[in-house]
Amino acid sequence: MKKFLITLIIAFLALLHLEAYESDALSDFYPAEENSSNEKAIMELIRERIEAAGLNYHEETLDSLKDCHSFSKNIYGDFNGTTENSIVLAFPIIGADNSPVNIMTALDAMEKICTRQHSLNIRFAFLGAEYGDGNDYPIGSKVFTQNLYSEKCILIYFDLSSISDTLIFQTGNNRNITPCRLLRICTDAMDLSGLKYNLRSEQNMLYNIGMIPPSSPLDTYMNAGIPSLMITSRPSDSTITPQEWGECFTNFISRLTEQADQYDFSESPDLNYLTLRWNGNYFILSGLYILLFFLAVSALIIFYIVFHARQAKFYIKKIYESFYIIPCTIIIILIILSISTGLTKLFLNLIGLDKCWQGIAGSVFIFKILVALTLLIFFSPAFRHYKKFKLGNFYTGSAILTAIIDLFIFTIIDFSLSLHFIWGLFWIFIFTIFKRRRVKFLCFLLAGTFMFLTIHGIFFYPALNLCENLIFSSSMVNLLISVLTLPFLFMGIRIFFVLPPKLKLKHKVSKFTAFISVLILLCLTASYIYTYRPYDANQKQTVRIDEFYDLDEDRGTLTASSSYRLGSIGIVSGNDNMDINTNDKNAVFPISKPPVFTDITANTYYFLERKNITININARGKADKIQIMMSPAKKGDRLLILDASYPYEVKHGTFVFSVGENQGMPFSFEITTPKDNNFSIQLLLNYSQPPVNFEFSADETQICQPSLTLKKTLTFQDS
Repeated sequence: MKKFLITLIIAFLALLHLEAYESDALSDFYPAEENSSNEKAIMELIRERIEAAGLNYHEETLDSLKDCHSFSKNIYGDFNGTTENSIVLAFPIIGADNSPVNIMTALDAMEKICTRQHSLNIRFAFLGAEYGDGNDYPIGSKVFTQNLYSEKCILIYFDLSSISDTLIFQTGNNRNITPCRLLRICTDAMDLSGLKYNLRSEQNMLYNIGMIPPSSPLDTYMNAGIPSLMITSRPSDSTITPQEWGECFTNFISRLTEQADQYDFSESPDLNYLTLRWNGNYFILSGLYILLFFLAVSALIIFYIVFHARQAKFYIKKIYESFYIIPCTIIIILIILSISTGLTKLFLNLIGLDKCWQGIAGSVFIFKILVALTLLIFFSPAFRHYKKFKLGNFYTGSAILTAIIDLFIFTIIDFSLSLHFIWGLFWIFIFTIFKRRRVKFLCFLLAGTFMFLTIHGIFFYPALNLCENLIFSSSMVNLLISVLTLPFLFMGIRIFFVLPPKLKLKHKVSKFTAFISVLILLCLTASYIYTYRPYDANQKQTVRIDEFYDLDEDRGTLTASSSYRLGSIGIVSGNDNMDINTNDKNAVFPISKPPVFTDITANTYYFLERKNITININARGKADKIQIMMSPAKKGDRLLILDASYPYEVKHGTFVFSVGENQGMPFSFEITTPKDNNFSIQLLLNYSQPPVNFEFSADETQICQPSLTLKKTLTFQDS
C-alpha cells in the first residue's frame, strides 16, 4: 500500500511538472537512509524528472567494486553538446546533512539548463551511498570515477544542506588542490549569478601539507586526477527565499557551463596559487605572481649588497664570529616549547578537557605560547651573553639569514607558503637598513603580520588536525616551530634586549612590566580554559552507549563513553537498569541477554571437491550493517574462496566481505571453497537503534548515540 501511494505521488508530480521549490515534494522523503523505501522513492522521482527534461538517462548499480558494496544506485542524466569535453555536476542523493535541498536544487536547475544550447557535454550525476559510518564511503563516487578516467571533464561536487546566499568552496583535500583555472571559472560564474561565496585563503596551504580532516567525496576525484571542486552550504541567517535561491543557483549553473567552454584541458594545471581576501573581495594569485614577487625582493637585496658591500661584509663577519648562538638558540627554544607542550597537556588532563579542547583551540594555543614566553622571560637572566651591545649587528644579520633559511625550508614543504616568508623577508631586510628603534619595531610587526593572520585563520577555520599538531607538538614539529620563530626572536632581541648602557636603567621597569603582563595574560587564559564548559543546551554532549553481546558465550557488556565526563545518567536497556554517576569518561556494565530474536543457520553441501555454504540470518529489528569475516581455522592454513555472494578483500589473512547497509531480513550469504578448507566465519549484526526497550535519561546538555552489536561465530571444519 505504501509503495502504491508513493507511486501515485510521483506520477501526480510528473503530470503537473511542479518545480521542487514550489511543491517541496522531496521533503516528505527526507531524512532518508541508504536502501530504504524513502531513498527508492527519491530515485524514482529523479528518473521521472530526467526523462521529463529530455536527457539521456541511465543508471548504474553499486556492486561492481571489489572492496565495497551497496544496494543503492547511481543515476545519470546526460546532455550531449558539440564537443568531446564535459562538465560533470555531481549530487549525492543522501547528503552529509540528509537534507532535501541538494536534490531539489539539482532537479530544478537541470530542467531549466537543458532547455538551452550548450557546446559542452553536461552530465548530472545523482550518486547513491555517498555518506555513512564505514570506511567504504563514498561508494557512489568510487563507482562513478571508474567511468571518468578516459574522459576529458571537469567536475563540480555539490552537497548543499540548506538554502543560503553564501556557498562554501572546498578546493581540495589530502595533498591535492583544485586547478587555478577551474577555481577562476567557478568564482567568475558565482560573481555573475547573484550568489556569494566563502573561499578561505588558508585552505590550499592546509590541503597541500595534508592537514585537513576528515576525508570527503572530493578525494575520490582528486586522487583520480580529475579537475574537481566541492561546493557546500551551511545554515545562515540569510533572508533569500526558495524561489530567489532557485533562480540564483540556476543562473550560476548556466554561467558555469558558459565559462567552462573556455577551459583548456591540454593546459598544465596551475596548482601553486594563493587566494587572498581584502575588503570582501577575493584575489587569486597564481604561482607566476608569487615567483615575480620573490624575484623583486631578491633583486632588491642583491642591489643593496652590491652598493653597500662594506656593510654586507660587516654583517657576514659578525655572523661568522658568533654563529654558535644560532644553534644554541634553536636548542633553547626547542626545550622551552617541549616544556610548555608538556605543561599544556598536563593542565588539560587535570581539568578534563584533554579530549574536547577543539572548541577553544585558539585559547589553548595561546596558553601554550604564554607558558613558553613566561619560561623564556623568567630564565632570561641566565643568557647574559645575549645582552652584549656589540652583538646588535649580529642579531640584525642573523634575522635576515634565518629568514632566508625559513623561506627555502617552507617553500619545499609547500610553494604557496613561500609568499608568507617572502613578505617577512622583505620587512626583515628593511629592518636591517634602518637604525631607528621605532622603525625597527614597525618592521618587526609588519614582518609577522602575514604569518599571524594565517595562524589566526588556521585556528578559526578550524583546521583541527594542524591545531593539534601545533598545540601537542612532537619533537619534529617543535623543531620546525623553533626554526620558524628564529628571525622574529632575533629581531625582538635586537629591539628589546640589546640596549646601550644609557638605556638599560630606563628599560628595567619596562621589562618587569612586560613580565607581569605576560603572567596576568597567562592567568586569565588559564582561568578561561578552566571555566570553559564544552557542552550546553545548544551544543550537546554526545554519549555513546555501545552494547555488545556474544551469542556464542551468551554474555555481553554495555559501555557508556564520551569525550567529557559522564556525570549522572540513567539507562534502561531490555531487562537491565543502570544508573551512572561518575566524573570518568567511560563506564562498563555487564548486561543480560537482549530479548532479540536472532536465528542464524548454515547449510553445507559438497559437489566436485567443493564446499558450498549458505548462511541464513533472520533477526528481529533492522540491522544497519552486517559484517562478515572469514579466517582460517589455524594460523598459516591455506584458505581459498572460489565464489561468494558479495565482494571481499583480504586484511591480515582475514577475508572481509562488503555488504551494503540496511539489508532486509531474512538475509542470505553464499560462499564456495575447496572441500579441504577449514575456517570460521564471524558475523556481526550492528544496530544503530537497538530493537529492545531502550531509555536514556540525563540533563538537557546530553544526547545519546546508542548501538547494539550481536556477534556469532560459525566453524566449518572437516576431519
